Amino acid sequence: MFTQEHFSDVKRAMKTMNYLIDHADETTISSVGNDGYPTIKTMRPARCHDCIQTFYFATTRNALRTLNYLNNPKAAIHFYDANFVRTLMLQGSMRVLGHEESIQYYESQDDEYFKLGINDPSFCILEFRAERGRFYSNLHIYEFIVHEFLQTYYDLMT
Repeated sequence: MFTQEHFSDVKRAMKTMNYLIDHADETTISSVGNDGYPTIKTMRPARCHDCIQTFYFATTRNALRTLNYLNNPKAAIHFYDANFVRTLMLQGSMRVLGHEESIQYYESQDDEYFKLGINDPSFCILEFRAERGRFYSNLHIYEFIVHEFLQTYYDLMT
């Protein structure tokens, strides 16, 4: 799906996508509900991310999206830059991390939502792994397979 001519400058595209992710005030995530229909939610930005491939979001274990991901891991996340009218949508799968895996991502600001602090059993992390993407910038739409795009990017960097 991804070819070099789709992105005339892969390095610039990666820089722009990471800028979009790093400066997002919010992220929209989606899941498939038990009725088969999509559900969406706007959340705080990811706790951390590995380029455009892996993202970590904090939430509660009993949240609707968490329950949806336990039943069906298909997911999408979306970033939007209103100033430059750029968007990045990534599709992939969401995994609900167990408490022991989640606590490494706990931050002091979470105390406001989790009264038992780091030991609160309702705290959990959603781990999103991107498989494909759709990037809109400068009136162009680029669709790509994440691992192919990253391989091209890393090849150019070496």
